[in-house]
Amino acid sequence: MPYSTFQDRKQIESSIELPQNLGHKPIFAMPYEKFERTEESDVKYISVGFAQWENDNYDLSLKLMRHTGDQWSPQAEELPPNRLIDAAIFLSKVIFDEKSERVEIEREVFTNQHGALSIQKEELSADLNRKFRESKNVLLPTLKKRINSLYLILDRYKKMGLF
Repeated sequence: MPYSTFQDRKQIESSIELPQNLGHKPIFAMPYEKFERTEESDVKYISVGFAQWENDNYDLSLKLMRHTGDQWSPQAEELPPNRLIDAAIFLSKVIFDEKSERVEIEREVFTNQHGALSIQKEELSADLNRKFRESKNVLLPTLKKRINSLYLILDRYKKMGLF
């Protein structure tokens, strides 16, 4: 997996080599395990490549390539790019816009979404509600930083006229 860095490679390189024998065919693969918020990440790479399902379209997909310590996990997530972006939008709404146990999504945010959506929080026990709030609070600083990074990149691309 070719890449260069402006920091010590040991700070970012994966503990395991990028597999070339899986159904998903990486086009770009980023070593990811040391960017994860936990010390021991099972996600070794984020890959943009061709989907593992066989067809003649060569569908582009994003894959979180997971390794169990013994083998590459078949539970590695592979997502079409639009689903990844949609998931990021939904996550942002849940983290930053949750009001009164609901999330409001303006119309035309998602493809074929012609009306606004109001998504009610699932009924949870008091204990699960508390755990959700605690988890959200723990993740919030990391998510704010990453979402801000994404915003800055997208803002630069928009100013360049790329969308």
